[in-house]
Amino acid sequence: MSITYRDDEKNEEYDEYEEYENTMREARNKVNFSSKLDALKKYQAKAFELRKKIGNFSITFFTLALMFAGFKDLLDIFSIELFSWLDWIIDLGFGAVLFFGCKGSIQQVKTIRMTSVCTSIAEAIPIIGALPLWTVSVLLLYIKMGQENGTAKLDLEKLEKQIAQLNNEIAQMQ
Repeated sequence: MSITYRDDEKNEEYDEYEEYENTMREARNKVNFSSKLDALKKYQAKAFELRKKIGNFSITFFTLALMFAGFKDLLDIFSIELFSWLDWIIDLGFGAVLFFGCKGSIQQVKTIRMTSVCTSIAEAIPIIGALPLWTVSVLLLYIKMGQENGTAKLDLEKLEKQIAQLNNEIAQMQ
């Protein structure tokens, strides 16, 4: 009989241990589930920002800006800046359109605004103003913004894969 009693005691200990392990497993799963949800929220917020950044890149805006810049620089070259006061007004107007019409991430907007201010100042200098500064500025901005958007698209693709993987893992945990 004593052997049976010990076996019952061992079974009770084993049952308690098994219950403890199940409780710990459930706790770990809850923590893991919670951390995966937090990561998913962070990834989705970052993806939202990247989509917004990519969506604000306007090829139409840069095409119109390039056309106007080319026209403006041709006027500078052929008029040899005879009407410098009118030229300065046009430069300030075009700089203002670039300054206020740009969209994108905060860094992109800062870059465009700094470029438009510097180009407006350089165009006010008589001999330098005859150079095609606006055309070069708009082309450089277009190239830079296109590269940043290409990088953002690649980052977004990677992020979307991670989001899909996390969604699958969370679905399996439920």
